[in-house]
Amino acid sequence: MKAKAKSEELYGRAQMGAIFWWCLFLGEPLMFFWLSRKDHEHEEDEVEKRVEARTGDRRKRLDKMSEDIDAVIVAKTKKLADEIALLKSERAAIMAENQVLKATVEFSTEVARPSETGKSGGGVLDQDIL
Repeated sequence: MKAKAKSEELYGRAQMGAIFWWCLFLGEPLMFFWLSRKDHEHEEDEVEKRVEARTGDRRKRLDKMSEDIDAVIVAKTKKLADEIALLKSERAAIMAENQVLKATVEFSTEVARPSETGKSGGGVLDQDIL
């Protein structure tokens, strides 16, 4: 081939070996790092897509459950607030009835008052020793 080319050889066998080893040990890692310099962004996007695909249904179910729980909490809170208002109105009615009963007892002539019940001969001068 050298005779047919009629030109001097550009690189010898030793030089081609050196070029090959340089390319193998230096060029290949450099080429790999150069080609993969943006792979982490692509990998992050792929990982996020896969995570979303796998957890999308779970996330939707959890969101629905949280909305249902919020609705239950609102309903129970409203129910308890209504019960508290009912209890307060019943308490106010009982207090009003209690005041009416106290007034009736205080001004009634049939009911003995505590101050009058203890006066029937319980004084010092009413004793038999005198």
